[in-house]
Amino acid sequence: RGAGARQREEARGRGRERGRALQVEGGRSAAARRHAMVPPGSNPTVVGRLLAAYTSALSRYVLLQPAVSAGLATSADLVAQTVGEGCELKDVDWRRTSAFSVFGCFYSGMFIPRWFAAVSSGVHRTLAGRPRAVQAAAKVAVDMGLQAPFSYMPVFYYSTGLWRGDDLDTITQRFREKWRDSTLGAWSVMVPAMYVNFLYVPPPLRVVFANSCSFGWTIALSLYVNARGEAGEAPASLPVQPQALALPAAPSTREDRCDARQAEQKKSAP
Repeated sequence: RGAGARQREEARGRGRERGRALQVEGGRSAAARRHAMVPPGSNPTVVGRLLAAYTSALSRYVLLQPAVSAGLATSADLVAQTVGEGCELKDVDWRRTSAFSVFGCFYSGMFIPRWFAAVSSGVHRTLAGRPRAVQAAAKVAVDMGLQAPFSYMPVFYYSTGLWRGDDLDTITQRFREKWRDSTLGAWSVMVPAMYVNFLYVPPPLRVVFANSCSFGWTIALSLYVNARGEAGEAPASLPVQPQALALPAAPSTREDRCDARQAEQKKSAP
């Protein structure tokens, strides 16, 4: 009877030791995950803490990602209007800006995180054991081959068009005319960006990385198009063949560009 009691006590002691070891190992794993997000050569006390804080906040505040995505989309359109189209802040088309905000919040901030998770899960199951570079290429193929042309583009054109008050016939015509060039433009910019994203960026940070790339892309697009005088509209991507735009000459001054855009808006208003 005494020997059995000692054996039970020793078993409980070994169980407590294993529990403490698992806690220590879990702490080390968490620290390793935090340090893995720190780029080589950077200061972990600054970058590491910022990344860890942002990642932790994403898990605690479900509206943080939609808010960040909406903020980036809003800022991009404001920069496009004030810098690209030469408008003063008082002349900004806030209805157009709000359309970008809503699209960024719901599509980029709510749908895209779930889409990225589904794509990653499916590729990992299908290509288990393959090199990470191969898996990243497969994720890009699925994302850019399916989501970009057949989900992002139609949702962008129809949601922002309806929000701005355009009728369905006008939106459909615009979408049919610009879908091909918009898709090719998106591929030319976002395919390499998304390969880097899926290969190197930790999963919690992939959406904000993609949104950041889209931010610069939207501003560059607006500068490119409006420098050639197309007013009143912000296409979804940079056309691959600029000569296909057949755009008129650009107004010469900042005020002229803004006035031209406002005149075009009044002309197309019902």
